[in-house]
Formats: sequence, C-alpha cells, structure tokens
Amino acid sequence: MKRLKLRGVILILAFAMVLSIASCKPSAPDGGTESGVSGEGKLFTEPTVISIMLQSHPSWPFDENWAVWRYIREATGADFDIAAVPNTEYSTKLSIMMASRDNMTDLVTVDWKPAADDFSSQGALIAIDDYLDIMPNYTKFWNSLPEEERERRLMWRKSPDGKTYFPQNYGTDGRQGIRAWLYRKDIFEKHNLKVPETMDEVYEVAKKLKELYPDSYPLCMREGLRNLNVIGTQWKPNFLYSLYYDFENKKWSYGCTEPVMRDIVEYFRKMHSERLMPPDYLTINTKSWEELMTNDRGFMLPDFVVRIDYFNNPSREQNPGYTLAAMIPPRANTETGQNLVCKYNVDNNGFMICNTGKEERIRNAIKFIDWLYSDEAMELTSWGKAGETYEVVDGKKRYIRDAEEDVQNKYGFFSYGTFLRADPDSAFAMASDEQVVSVKLALEYTEKDYSPANWLGFNDKDNKKKTEINDALGTYTNEMLSKFLLGTEPMSNWDKFVNELHAFGVDEIISLYDRVYGELNQ
Repeated sequence: MKRLKLRGVILILAFAMVLSIASCKPSAPDGGTESGVSGEGKLFTEPTVISIMLQSHPSWPFDENWAVWRYIREATGADFDIAAVPNTEYSTKLSIMMASRDNMTDLVTVDWKPAADDFSSQGALIAIDDYLDIMPNYTKFWNSLPEEERERRLMWRKSPDGKTYFPQNYGTDGRQGIRAWLYRKDIFEKHNLKVPETMDEVYEVAKKLKELYPDSYPLCMREGLRNLNVIGTQWKPNFLYSLYYDFENKKWSYGCTEPVMRDIVEYFRKMHSERLMPPDYLTINTKSWEELMTNDRGFMLPDFVVRIDYFNNPSREQNPGYTLAAMIPPRANTETGQNLVCKYNVDNNGFMICNTGKEERIRNAIKFIDWLYSDEAMELTSWGKAGETYEVVDGKKRYIRDAEEDVQNKYGFFSYGTFLRADPDSAFAMASDEQVVSVKLALEYTEKDYSPANWLGFNDKDNKKKTEINDALGTYTNEMLSKFLLGTEPMSNWDKFVNELHAFGVDEIISLYDRVYGELNQ
C-alpha cells in the first residue's frame, strides 16, 4: 500500500470520492448496544450494526455469502454493513473517507502499519489502550503468551506516542510471507549431490550442476536486491543492506557501509560472472524465472516457501519426479555466519478503529475487536463448524474442499476483516502435506526478531526528515549496489561508494532512527 496522507486532498476529488464511498458504504446507527455476553451467548443483545470498510483482493474478492461472515454474525448477534473496495482503489478511498468523521465507518482494514501512524497523528483513530477495561479477551490472550514473545509482537504495532491503534494479528506466521532456501531435491538425489551447508558449498555444487546442465543457472535467484535482504542474515545476524537494527549489539547500522557487505557483493559478482546465476537476476520477470525453474535450468534459490506447491503440482504433469523442497539455509564462511534467513513471516493486516466521535459506536467496535481474540472467535474464523467447513481425520482437522479449491475463496477464512487471532494449525491445513514439512523447516531456520525498520513509527516532523534523507540515499544505494553486483562498477570504487553514502546522510538517518526507537522503548 502506498503511503496514506490525510492532508492536501483536493476539494473536488474529495467530494467525488466521498460520494462514491457513500454510495456503497452503509450508514451505521449511533445506537446499538455495548452489553456483554447474554444468556444466549451473544456478544450483543440489542440490534447492533457495525460498519466496516475493507479491501477486496483480486485473488479472493469479497463475497457477502462466505461462511465465515455467517458464523461471525451468528456468534456476535451483530449485523455488519461492509463496504468492500478493490485493492487498487483502496488507498485513495480510505484517505478520502478518513478525512471526515461524518463519512467514517466504525472499522477499516489496512495492511501497512505506517498508515495507522499517519491517521493516528491526525486524531482519526482510537487507541485500544484507552479501552482495555472492556477488552477481557484481548488482555487474557496476550497475557497467556510468554512475556518476551508478547512484548516483542506488541511492539510491532506501537505508534510514535507509544499507543496501539492497529491491533496485532496472531497465528498466521505459518503461512504469511515465509522465506526459505529451496532446492531441486530430485536433481540432487539423481546426481548424488550433497546439499550445501555453507555459501562456499553453494558455489561448488553450482559449478557441478553447470557442468551437468550447461544451459542452466544453478542459483536461480530473482529480485536480487530484495533477496539480498532475505539472506544477508546468513553473513551476519539481523543484517540488511540498508538500514537495520543490530539486536545483538543494540544499535542501528547501514549495511552497505559495513565490510560484510563487500564480502556479499564479491560473492555474488563471482557467481554472476561465471553464469551460475541468471544474468538479469536483479530484474528478471516472474514468467522468465518460472520457465527456468520448470525446465531443469534452475536448482537452488531463496524464495517464498509456498512456491513448493506452486511448482511441484503443475511440473509433475510432465515430470512426475519433480520435487522442490526446503533446505537449511547455507551459512556464510565468516565468524558471524549463521544458518538463518531474515524474518518476513509477519502478518501486516488488521483493523483500525475509527474515531467517529460517537462513543457508543466506538465501544461496539472495540467489543467486536475484543471478541475476535476469544477462543470462540479463533475457532469460528479459522475453521468454521465441524461437518460444514472442516472434518476431523486421524485426530486432525481438515478443511472440507476439493483438491483445486482454495480455502479463502470457498469459505472466506483469512480474508480481510475476518480475524485477528488465528489457530496456528489452520495455516498448515491450508497447504499440502509436502509443503508443511518445508514450512516447518523454514520456520525453524528463521530469525526471531522482526526488523524495526519495517514498523517503527515517526511523528510528522521526524517523518519529514526521514523521507528527505531516505529518498536520495535509497536511490543512490540501489543504483550503485546493482552496478557492483553486476560487475559494471569496479570494486576499486567501493570505498568511494561508502564515503558517498555518508555524504548522502547515513549518519543522520541512523541517529534519527536510534533516537525514535529509544523513545519508544523508554
């Protein structure tokens, strides 16, 4: 999602967009009830309407008839007026709607934490910290987690004022954004090749594969700069090529200014120059990359673990033995090397509670958010009901669906606005048994800490300063790093590159992040 702004909206555009939203957005009554659970087991005992504006994903477009929404209505006793907006239009429409209390829904969904920081700074959101006295499920659930895990996760959603305006999702780490090292297990077994344990061994086995398959690119990596951040931690804990927080030494750093970055660049320059990687691995399009992987021209890669089912299922129609599987990430041959990839399996989706100025509507929305953390809600929004959406086989729950059916499209589970606390086991039930094995391996070899660079919030003044520096610094970093990696810039210019990074404001941005992060942790 692009960065959302509340200011500077052109009046004509605002008027047009508000009319557009109003035409599809239901109006929630100021009334309703904030009663607790009744004898009937309902959250609301009086007619209550909660309005929600949410994204509609092209791969699982919103369907008001999804079973998950029926279960939510039945369990809570509330009715839900839902304005579903296509992802491509959501950022603009959300910004317009949030500019006026008169047009706000009670709840909105977002998938980018800085959006919550922007809106909260304008007074458009409600902090759940101010309503914890009516959030027993939220409090009970988070207090049930080990303290270290609880504090680490809740920190990811704190805004610059130290409050939470964007409640944390839980339970989807087993399916959301997991990265892993993948390899063609069938090819390795066919040629009796040892699975590499170090990056030096990756190089050696890549050379052997190149001899066996001359037209191949054994390390079939794509989106090079992004994946450098995925695997940079194999050279040094927490390492990213740009700004990152070193949890071991408790300080902020800029990866490209460190000696380890030069080691990484020289490694990939060698792999690239010997054609052990696609020549355009920094920019190769997905289709071309997929063709390499499905035609015995790519054998190792860091990527999303869900790619296992994506490649295995169709590829086996032509090659029954085709097997892509996860392997332990190979560590760099350095003192700080480790067998861990960077943590990206974090669910960035969730609800924001709008400051409509109507206290009863706000409290009803808060009570619904709280209910979503209950055991009852976890069961209904993760699995549904036995015999309808799942069955128990050999003591384990299994979704009722045909092989080609997707759980999100069939029942609506894990779609926008349907959950906050998921059963972790449900994430594994969505994947094939084969993929689950690799998912569990990948999670075992993923760092535990999520980089604060991805979620740290800034007030308006600090955000302006950050943007001014990062725009120029980031552009220069990516441009020069790409040149070094592709061999078009000589390594003799590396020190000059590092000096230029300091001239672009590396020290200032590090100081800024250090201060803001320190203030949040006081």
